[in-house]
Amino acid sequence: MADQVDEDTVISSGKPERAELSIEEEPTDEAIEGSLETVNDEGDDGPSNDFPLDPEIIQQVKDWNRAAGICDACQELFISICKIKPGHVGEETLDPFGNVIWTNVWAKELMPTLFYFPHSSLSTLAESAKTGCGTCRVFLESLNVYRNAKYHEPISNWFVAARRQAVVRPEWIVWLHSQSKDFSLDQRAEGFTLDLIPTSGLDVSHPISGQNSVGDNLPLFSPEIPQCSSEALHLAKSWLKDCENNHKSCVHSQAPNKLFRPTRLLSVGDASPCLCLTSSLPSAETMRYAALSHCWGDLNDLIRLTKANLIDFQREIPPAALCKTFRHAIETTKALGLHFLWIDSICIIQDDAADWATEASLMCEVYSCCTISIAASSAVDGNGGCFFSRDPGRRWIQPIKVIRDNSPAEFVLLNTGFEKQRIEDTPLSTRAWALQGNVLAPRTLHFSSSQIYWECREKEACETLPRGYFQTSILKHMLPWHVIVENYSLRSLTYPEDKLPALAGLAMKAHQETKGTYVAGLWLETLTWDLWWNVRRFMNEYQKPKYSSGPLNLAPSWSWAAVDAIVELPPPKEHAPFIDFTDHIFVLDVEGLPSGKAAFGQIHQAALFVECEVLIPFHLQEYEYPLDKSELLRYVEVHDTVPLCSRVSFDYMNVPNGLKFLLALHTRIERIGDSRFSPGYALSEPANSAIIAGGLILEKTGLGRGEYRRVGTFKPEFRSETEVQNWVKVPKRLAPDLKEADYIKKIH
Repeated sequence: MADQVDEDTVISSGKPERAELSIEEEPTDEAIEGSLETVNDEGDDGPSNDFPLDPEIIQQVKDWNRAAGICDACQELFISICKIKPGHVGEETLDPFGNVIWTNVWAKELMPTLFYFPHSSLSTLAESAKTGCGTCRVFLESLNVYRNAKYHEPISNWFVAARRQAVVRPEWIVWLHSQSKDFSLDQRAEGFTLDLIPTSGLDVSHPISGQNSVGDNLPLFSPEIPQCSSEALHLAKSWLKDCENNHKSCVHSQAPNKLFRPTRLLSVGDASPCLCLTSSLPSAETMRYAALSHCWGDLNDLIRLTKANLIDFQREIPPAALCKTFRHAIETTKALGLHFLWIDSICIIQDDAADWATEASLMCEVYSCCTISIAASSAVDGNGGCFFSRDPGRRWIQPIKVIRDNSPAEFVLLNTGFEKQRIEDTPLSTRAWALQGNVLAPRTLHFSSSQIYWECREKEACETLPRGYFQTSILKHMLPWHVIVENYSLRSLTYPEDKLPALAGLAMKAHQETKGTYVAGLWLETLTWDLWWNVRRFMNEYQKPKYSSGPLNLAPSWSWAAVDAIVELPPPKEHAPFIDFTDHIFVLDVEGLPSGKAAFGQIHQAALFVECEVLIPFHLQEYEYPLDKSELLRYVEVHDTVPLCSRVSFDYMNVPNGLKFLLALHTRIERIGDSRFSPGYALSEPANSAIIAGGLILEKTGLGRGEYRRVGTFKPEFRSETEVQNWVKVPKRLAPDLKEADYIKKIH
């Protein structure tokens, strides 16, 4: 293929010559032979992105890459990418199926240049990778990140997109994307990112051996652990030593509570492990211990501390009684030079409700003050362990010669998808209890099936990039509460009643930092704004939607913890682009909340007293049309004489028909284009602004006059200036029989 393409015209100005294909068909090699062209609209003259390259330099680069095992198809692709001018913005472009790309995948001003995928099928890609092409190995591993055959075959629906950044690092960003022939506006192309980074700008040397991690024998994927675990664990110990000696923010994060000790720890010295009461240890010592984060799996197979075995465990815990995950965690703790390990099922008395409640209230300190958190990320249960057999053929990074400033330059092709396998694709990332352990711990050592990962407040690293690939870790800093709640709601719980207790540690940490008043998963200081949380039902292909059939009855209805669903809280009010804002409710009191540390735990019932300005009765009936068959978003017409069309979203499926009430929370004017939410009704004054309103849908509890429960949210869709003007006048016009006392509401 390399000899059949004119190097100066690799980026074509015409429509691609690839044969027309159906979604079920794969292109033949002949169909794409010599056609590594950009994917453009018919009749388009193509983007002005040609960057003239010296033919002699092209040949030098090809010779080097060919000697390194890079196949001809990949060579042509990267020569084409090198011709993109810095900062070039692609034009409106069609994918191989005729779908306009930029409107659905990229912002128009960031449109990249699109290329056909360099191989015609997975079999040819796999064969090229097998015969030694490192970039094909990176591509193949990228495709394997998405373990869904729907997005693998046919490979004809994959394309490559590239942009050359105006800044140097990374110099080029390359995307692999898949798009379906039956593309619709509600579907986005699936894909992932690779970076072309100058070797000089990326330290890929091993911290211990100094060997280059892009060589033939690295990344340091130990083929079989624990048989060959010493190398990987030695690397982990070097990360810990560097962090404790040189990372001031990591050490400082433990300083306020450095004298804290968990009630019980597992002693993992040379003898058999045993349970240790920390009150019996010398008080002058600073306690250094690891904390295990793991999936419990089948509870019957997991060793647990009970009242019956409490004394026996203090003498000895037979190693044979420990599951594989616990044994591997003990081995890791020893390798890191630590003598104590905290494991929830062994350090908390599982059949003692009082002990469980006490220890659960200490979770914030347990994780915040540990030396390191050991995350058994890829184990589905205690039998999974921390150490896995590895595939030595996997490759996330590959050296490659490219052309920069018309000179050969050494770069590396880095697939950032290895991060996805740590954060998104592990069983532990689906567990609710694991979130606070990862966020609160000053540093975490993740054991995934592909490699080990390091994460602290100043560095993230892995076996692929042992020197680190980010300067700071997002998860190792306290995130805004709305981000925490959304991430948390994506996860699962074995016991639904743990909904709030499993978040208690993070809530306490947030309270310590903000001094806010915690109220059943929300904050009193921002409650009138935060009450407008919504159930999220627009999911991508790789997230299973959660939508309960009814309320959990484990939290007040006005709390997001009352539903088993993925929820979204509005971002902080002070960060929104408001021109004007009007509240329609005033929170008078919150009744029924426990005090002290108990306020962060389980709360079955609590009542919210509010004084409201706008309350609109309406009768909920079978909706006339759904926006989408899979959605429960509805439009309801509130009244004929004063039209108010409102988009409503219910918190769960089986909301009964009948009398409901719209409780207006706020009306705001925002700058158009800045809002995270869909824009409201455009106003002529102020210029470039829109009016948006929102509130809750309530139903009567039947417990007493003026007592309601939340069942959903609504957002008026204003269609005229009259509707906007009548908005706050609607209540008394529609419901003249309501007395002023009815505007004091008790929401359960």
